[in-house]
Amino acid sequence: MIKTVRAGGVLAFLVLILAVVLFIAALPIILAVAIIIIAIGGIAFLMSSLFGKKQKRKKENVIDVKYRIKD
Repeated sequence: MIKTVRAGGVLAFLVLILAVVLFIAALPIILAVAIIIIAIGGIAFLMSSLFGKKQKRKKENVIDVKYRIKD
């Protein structure tokens, strides 16, 4: 009983160390993915800000049409 408990404790400790080591090893990959996602988000934001003016004009026209219908 005592031997199995000790073996289990050592096994759990080794698994914990392995998990920590793997997490530290995976951190650069996680950071790289996060940076890529942020970069894509930034590019999408820039694209929307560049092409947003055309969309705003279209929306203004739609609002003008609505007011004309009310008049």
